[in-house]
Amino acid sequence: MAARSVALFRDQWESSERALRGRTRRLLARGQPPWPAAGPDTLCDTADAHVPMTAKSDQTTVADPRPAAGPITLRAATVDDAGALVDLEQRCFRSDRLTRRQFVRHARSASAELRVAMRGTRCLGHLLLFFRRNSPIARLYSIAVAPDARGHGLGARLLDAAEGIAVARGAGTLRLEVRARNRAARRLYESRGYKRIGIERGYYEDGADAWRYQKQL
Repeated sequence: MAARSVALFRDQWESSERALRGRTRRLLARGQPPWPAAGPDTLCDTADAHVPMTAKSDQTTVADPRPAAGPITLRAATVDDAGALVDLEQRCFRSDRLTRRQFVRHARSASAELRVAMRGTRCLGHLLLFFRRNSPIARLYSIAVAPDARGHGLGARLLDAAEGIAVARGAGTLRLEVRARNRAARRLYESRGYKRIGIERGYYEDGADAWRYQKQL
C-alpha cells in the first residue's frame, strides 16, 4: 500500500481528534501530536480460546468452531462495509464509537488496516490497526466481535490476524488499550504475551480507566 504524504497523514489524525475529543474522546493513535489522547475498549469479546489465524493476505478463510455455520472469511474492509461496521459498533460499544465517516476514511487510509470477519454476508467482527510513518510501533485500536458470535475463539483469532498484519507491515511492537475492569480481555492479552506498561485515568468517555499493553512481535 503506497504511503501518503506526511501532511495528509497528520491532517487525518487531527481531523479525527477534532471530531472525537469532546464527543467520544476516542484515541486514534498512540502519541501526541499528532495522535490524540483517549480511546475505546479494545476488545468487545469474552476470553476466547486461542485458535490461530494469521492474516497473510487481504482475504483469509478460517475453520469455524461450529461446522454447520460455515467458514468465517477475514478480508480488507471497503467503503461498502461502513454500514455493517457502524451496526457492529452499536452492538458492541456503549460509548466511544466510530462513525460511518471514520470507517470510510480508515478503509481508504494508508496509515490504517481495517479488516472485517464475514460469514456469508454477515459481519461478525472487525479489527482496526493504526501505523505511523517510519515508526516500528503499530497500534491495535479496536477488535469487535458481534454478541452472538462470542465464545467461539473469534476474538483471539482476530488478535492473531492483527499481529500478522503488523509484522507484514514491518512493525516490531504492537500496543493497545483496554478497560481496567475488562478482565476477560486482559486475560486474553496477558495469555498472549502482552505486558502492561501503564494506566490512563479517566481514559474513556464514561470516565473509566484504561490499561496500556505492549507486545514485542
